[in-house]
Amino acid sequence: MKFSLNPSTTSVLHLNLTLGAERKTIFKAFTSAESMKQWWLGDGAQSVTVKSSPKTGGEWFLQYRTPGGTAVTQEGEWRSVSEDMLVLNLGPDSLHKQDGGTLVTIELRKGEGGKTLLSLTQEGLADGVAQERQRKEWIARLDRLSKAVA
Repeated sequence: MKFSLNPSTTSVLHLNLTLGAERKTIFKAFTSAESMKQWWLGDGAQSVTVKSSPKTGGEWFLQYRTPGGTAVTQEGEWRSVSEDMLVLNLGPDSLHKQDGGTLVTIELRKGEGGKTLLSLTQEGLADGVAQERQRKEWIARLDRLSKAVA
Protein backbone atom coordinates (compact mmCIF):
# COMPACT_ATOMS: atom_id res chain seq x y z
CA MET A 1 0.00 0.00 0.00
CA LYS A 2 1.47 3.34 -1.04
CA PHE A 3 -0.06 6.70 -0.24
CA SER A 4 0.14 9.78 -2.39
CA LEU A 5 -1.81 12.37 -0.46
CA ASN A 6 -2.41 16.06 -0.70
CA PRO A 7 -0.65 17.52 2.40
CA SER A 8 -3.35 20.19 2.78
CA THR A 9 -6.08 17.58 3.35
CA THR A 10 -7.23 17.99 6.96
CA SER A 11 -8.59 14.45 7.32
CA VAL A 12 -5.10 12.99 6.87
CA LEU A 13 -1.86 13.37 8.81
CA HIS A 14 1.49 12.36 7.35
CA LEU A 15 4.86 12.38 9.19
CA ASN A 16 8.33 11.15 8.21
CA LEU A 17 11.21 10.44 10.57
CA THR A 18 14.61 8.77 10.54
CA LEU A 19 15.24 6.66 13.64
CA GLY A 20 18.66 5.53 14.86
CA ALA A 21 17.73 1.86 15.22
CA GLU A 22 17.21 -1.11 12.93
CA ARG A 23 13.81 -1.85 11.44
CA LYS A 24 13.25 -4.97 13.59
CA THR A 25 13.75 -2.85 16.74
CA ILE A 26 11.20 -0.27 15.57
CA PHE A 27 8.79 -3.03 14.54
CA LYS A 28 9.01 -4.53 18.05
CA ALA A 29 8.54 -1.10 19.64
CA PHE A 30 5.20 -0.73 17.82
CA THR A 31 3.95 -4.30 18.25
CA SER A 32 5.15 -5.48 21.68
CA ALA A 33 2.95 -4.43 24.60
CA GLU A 34 5.97 -4.29 26.93
CA SER A 35 7.94 -2.15 24.47
CA MET A 36 5.00 0.22 23.95
CA LYS A 37 4.80 0.88 27.69
CA GLN A 38 8.30 2.38 27.47
CA TRP A 39 7.44 5.15 24.99
CA TRP A 40 3.81 5.38 23.84
CA LEU A 41 2.48 7.56 26.67
CA GLY A 42 3.90 10.76 28.08
CA ASP A 43 5.16 11.42 31.58
CA GLY A 44 2.63 11.03 34.33
CA ALA A 45 0.42 8.37 32.71
CA GLN A 46 -0.66 5.90 35.37
CA SER A 47 -2.10 2.38 35.55
CA VAL A 48 -0.98 1.60 32.03
CA THR A 49 -2.38 -1.55 30.43
CA VAL A 50 -1.32 -2.42 26.89
CA LYS A 51 -2.35 -5.47 24.87
CA SER A 52 -1.15 -6.16 21.37
CA SER A 53 -1.64 -9.21 19.18
CA PRO A 54 0.23 -8.14 16.02
CA LYS A 55 -1.49 -10.19 13.34
CA THR A 56 -4.25 -9.38 10.88
CA GLY A 57 -7.42 -9.07 12.96
CA GLY A 58 -5.43 -9.06 16.21
CA GLU A 59 -6.28 -6.94 19.24
CA TRP A 60 -4.69 -3.60 20.12
CA PHE A 61 -5.71 -2.16 23.50
CA LEU A 62 -4.48 0.72 25.64
CA GLN A 63 -5.84 1.86 29.00
CA TYR A 64 -4.39 4.47 31.34
CA ARG A 65 -5.04 7.55 33.46
CA THR A 66 -3.80 10.96 32.40
CA PRO A 67 -1.80 13.06 34.89
CA GLY A 68 -5.09 14.89 35.60
CA GLY A 69 -6.82 11.61 36.48
CA THR A 70 -8.93 11.15 33.34
CA ALA A 71 -9.43 7.46 32.50
CA VAL A 72 -8.68 6.68 28.85
CA THR A 73 -9.36 3.44 26.99
CA GLN A 74 -8.51 3.03 23.34
CA GLU A 75 -9.13 -0.10 21.36
CA GLY A 76 -8.05 -1.04 17.89
CA GLU A 77 -7.47 -3.86 15.48
CA TRP A 78 -4.40 -4.74 13.47
CA ARG A 79 -5.50 -4.63 9.82
CA SER A 80 -2.17 -5.72 8.34
CA VAL A 81 1.20 -6.64 9.85
CA SER A 82 4.46 -7.15 7.96
CA GLU A 83 8.09 -6.28 8.65
CA ASP A 84 7.86 -3.13 6.54
CA MET A 85 4.26 -2.00 7.14
CA LEU A 86 1.83 -1.91 10.04
CA VAL A 87 -1.80 -0.91 9.56
CA LEU A 88 -3.90 -0.31 12.67
CA ASN A 89 -7.56 0.66 12.85
CA LEU A 90 -8.03 2.73 16.03
CA GLY A 91 -11.56 2.81 17.39
CA PRO A 92 -13.46 5.98 18.22
CA ASP A 93 -13.21 5.49 22.00
CA SER A 94 -10.28 7.57 23.09
CA LEU A 95 -9.41 10.74 24.92
CA HIS A 96 -10.71 12.67 21.88
CA LYS A 97 -13.98 10.82 21.19
CA GLN A 98 -15.09 13.46 18.72
CA ASP A 99 -12.21 12.51 16.42
CA GLY A 100 -13.87 9.17 15.60
CA GLY A 101 -12.04 6.07 14.45
CA THR A 102 -8.91 6.41 12.35
CA LEU A 103 -6.58 4.25 10.29
CA VAL A 104 -2.86 4.47 11.10
CA THR A 105 -0.30 3.16 8.61
CA ILE A 106 3.34 2.90 9.64
CA GLU A 107 5.85 2.16 6.90
CA LEU A 108 9.35 1.05 7.93
CA ARG A 109 12.22 1.16 5.42
CA LYS A 110 15.88 0.29 5.90
CA GLY A 111 18.04 3.38 6.05
CA GLU A 112 21.81 3.75 5.85
CA GLY A 113 23.98 2.81 8.81
CA GLY A 114 21.37 0.66 10.54
CA LYS A 115 18.81 3.45 10.68
CA THR A 116 15.11 3.14 9.87
CA LEU A 117 13.02 5.49 7.76
CA LEU A 118 9.54 5.72 9.27
CA SER A 119 6.54 7.12 7.44
CA LEU A 120 3.31 7.49 9.40
CA THR A 121 -0.10 8.23 7.91
CA GLN A 122 -3.26 8.68 9.98
CA GLU A 123 -6.49 8.82 7.98
CA GLY A 124 -10.05 9.65 8.93
CA LEU A 125 -9.42 12.64 11.18
CA ALA A 126 -12.54 14.74 11.77
CA ASP A 127 -11.13 18.17 10.88
CA GLY A 128 -8.10 20.46 11.02
CA VAL A 129 -8.30 20.72 14.82
CA ALA A 130 -8.12 16.92 15.15
CA GLN A 131 -5.29 16.82 12.60
CA GLU A 132 -3.23 19.37 14.54
CA ARG A 133 -3.91 17.65 17.89
CA GLN A 134 -2.84 14.29 16.45
CA ARG A 135 0.21 15.85 14.78
CA LYS A 136 1.41 17.21 18.14
CA GLU A 137 0.71 13.92 19.92
CA TRP A 138 2.52 11.86 17.26
CA ILE A 139 5.54 14.20 17.22
CA ALA A 140 5.87 13.87 21.01
CA ARG A 141 5.27 10.10 20.84
CA LEU A 142 7.83 9.59 18.07
CA ASP A 143 10.34 11.71 19.99
CA ARG A 144 9.90 9.36 22.97
CA LEU A 145 10.29 6.37 20.64
CA SER A 146 13.49 7.83 19.18
CA LYS A 147 14.95 8.17 22.68
CA ALA A 148 13.77 4.71 23.76
CA VAL A 149 15.48 2.93 20.85
CA ALA A 150 18.68 5.01 20.84
